Parts: sequence; structure tokens; C-alpha cells
Amino acid sequence: MASQLPTSPIAGAINSFNKDGLKPTETAEKNPLPSSADVKQEKTHQNILAEVEGGAKLRHTDTKEKIVLPSADDVKQEKNRQSLLSEVEADHSLKKVTTDEKNPLPDNDGNCHVFQLFSRNWSDENLRAAVLLISRNCRKWDFLTK
Repeated sequence: MASQLPTSPIAGAINSFNKDGLKPTETAEKNPLPSSADVKQEKTHQNILAEVEGGAKLRHTDTKEKIVLPSADDVKQEKNRQSLLSEVEADHSLKKVTTDEKNPLPDNDGNCHVFQLFSRNWSDENLRAAVLLISRNCRKWDFLTK
């Protein structure tokens, strides 16, 4: 079967296109050959790969293992580190602690206790806002110094 163009509006436009306005051109195909330097480099690479695969020019060598012992300073630092870690992990230096939870919310009676509200770092505007907030949320409130 002969190949047929699809029946679409594009195929019709291609067939009806006026080709007289096109300029004739010639296509020049270029196939550059490698230079002598490229050929030489490739040949050298191939020879190196062949030598490595074949094991040419390899000699047996004896390896010398050197064991480096730590110095006296290194030993002293490690002992200090170990003693510090053992002191941290030991239970004898720990003391029993109880957690005090402080609740800034009003208690059951609606009383609020405000600690150290007056501070030298507060601006007048911030102090007014804090007093207004306390007075809205608490029926009865007092200031405690500590």
C-alpha cells in the first residue's frame, strides 16, 4: 500500500501552498574526520586499558602496616573524658526535685494575684493595658511583690 497523507485541513493547506516564493537551497552534509591528535589520544587510552586488564608491568609488593599508638596526652584526655561521662551518668549526685506549677488564671473565687506588674521597663501605655486586662478578667485582684 502506498502511504497516503491524512485527510485534514493541514494536509490540504500543505498541498495548496505556493512553492514559487521559496529560494532553492542545497544541503551540505558534513562528517568531520578526527584529527591525528584525537586518533593518537584514543589509541593511548586503548593501550592503557589493555595493559590494566592484562596485568602487564605489575610487580609484587610487600605492604608494611604501621600501628600508631596514642601519646600520653591523648590517653590523659580520654581518661578525663571518661571520668566526666561517668560522673554525669552517676545517680548519687542527683537530687529529688518537685515541680511547682504556677497558674496565672483566676482561682475558684475569681481572685487574681499579679506578681511584679510594676516594672521600670514598662511604658505607661503597656501598664494601662495590663491593668485593664486584669480588671476585666478578675473580680478581685491584688498586687503581690513575691
